[in-house]
Amino acid sequence: MAASTEVNKFFIFTWFSAVSFIVCSCYYSFDGDLYMKILHPKDISYIYPIRPARIGGIFENHFDHIHLVPTIPADACSIVENVADLHQQIALVKRGGCSFLSKTINVDGSGAVAVIIYDNHSTNDWFLVDMIGDETERDTELPTAFMQGRDGQRIVDSLSRHGEKSAVLTFPYNITAIPFGAVRKPPWSLW
Repeated sequence: MAASTEVNKFFIFTWFSAVSFIVCSCYYSFDGDLYMKILHPKDISYIYPIRPARIGGIFENHFDHIHLVPTIPADACSIVENVADLHQQIALVKRGGCSFLSKTINVDGSGAVAVIIYDNHSTNDWFLVDMIGDETERDTELPTAFMQGRDGQRIVDSLSRHGEKSAVLTFPYNITAIPFGAVRKPPWSLW
């Protein structure tokens, strides 16, 4: 519950900064979700919603031109093989096979700065899961978030099509000053 309180305080602080016309780092929407903007590859260059998890640390840093790297194996339920690619980048992990916490702990050893887990239902384009820990005593401080399945699968498919190891993105991305109709959402998304 402490993590939730800290997130709310951060949101309130940034909201007052925005109202005062002070340059701020206002990353949260009104519903508590975060957003990321993919810059490359161009065919997936959109703004995507993600939901911070109730496990791991809090997203406190802003990353401009950081890489979003799919893990090998995709579900990160065993030792992650592409450690060098993940170091100081954001890991993209597919849901399923083990708990969210197990995935995050497996990625934590790679040196990644955060984890985004996408739904294993590739047709999910309308809901975000609230990720919670498992029933073990394990813990991690690696910030973790959930992404819709269709978004995650489209990212992975695009990288495969282009022979790329990662997407380049800005995260978190501030959408609070953009009129809702002007937000560059994926055309397949319902949010």
